[in-house]
Amino acid sequence: GLNEQVIDPNDIANISDSNKVDLTRALAFSKNDYFQQVGGQVGFLKMVNYARQLGLGERTGINMPNEFSGRVPTYKSAAGVNRMSSHGDNFEVTPLQLATLVSAMANGGKLVRPFVATTPPDRQRLNAVVRRQVAIDPNAWRHMVAGMVGAVNYGSGRKAHDPLQTVAGKTGTCIESGGWVGLFTSYAPLSNPRLAVVVIARGADARNHFPAAVAGRIYRELNGRFGDLKSLQLAKKKPTHSPGAEVEADDEESAELAANETTTKVTVGVKQAKGKVTRELGNRKVRSVLMLTRSHPVTPRTRDSSVSVPAQTRPRRVWEKLLQSN
Repeated sequence: GLNEQVIDPNDIANISDSNKVDLTRALAFSKNDYFQQVGGQVGFLKMVNYARQLGLGERTGINMPNEFSGRVPTYKSAAGVNRMSSHGDNFEVTPLQLATLVSAMANGGKLVRPFVATTPPDRQRLNAVVRRQVAIDPNAWRHMVAGMVGAVNYGSGRKAHDPLQTVAGKTGTCIESGGWVGLFTSYAPLSNPRLAVVVIARGADARNHFPAAVAGRIYRELNGRFGDLKSLQLAKKKPTHSPGAEVEADDEESAELAANETTTKVTVGVKQAKGKVTRELGNRKVRSVLMLTRSHPVTPRTRDSSVSVPAQTRPRRVWEKLLQSN
């Protein structure tokens, strides 16, 4: 919408007399009606073209077997385009695709090829492979930052908040085969992006943004590993909005789904991958795939003794094999 000049980031869109939002609030609170309006104005062909530019519907090229290419819709009516633009109807995506997509946001539009390192970083030459430069105005990426940071600081993704760094993220909720699926796509730190963390969960908790909580724990446990983190004062304060907006943020994505269930598949694309880490969060086992978004030397950082950080319970060596720069 920004690239097609459908959205003026400084304007307020009138969704209804009682619901006026701009792009930042729409992203932060996941306002379905706003994105339906934008998608309808951009149109089906251009929406799908942008999806393909950002890597949906094709394999990422990771060095692992059995990667799934996902799926993009082939046709939508006018009303269908609106629903597709808010709920992702008839898309099939993998966590790796979402990770490369959000990495492109963080690195200036470069769609990279992820890989699993098979040797320690000091023994393997690690060079980023750029698949293509996404044809999107750099200002479009920047205009989305405040809303994605707002989602984590006070909106629908606030369970991912990390007080020691600024995380930019976006929540998603859909229904597949009658069951809830929740998604969270993110990168951090904002001032010097190093990680892209994507979490997808199934079940009743998925509706309540459980994926954001998982991502938040990953960020909080790793935030001391990437040098001097500077938590930018961007979207730190809650905007003025009506009472109960936080509850609205939790329910906004799922309200229409409950009334009109439309199948949206979210498929994990890599069946077997070396180096995946299984972590215990409560009574749930969560597999996390992490991918660095930019190439920077890792500088050890001394933790502030006044900040309480959970002790690391997993071997550091395993994480070091995963956290390779693209």
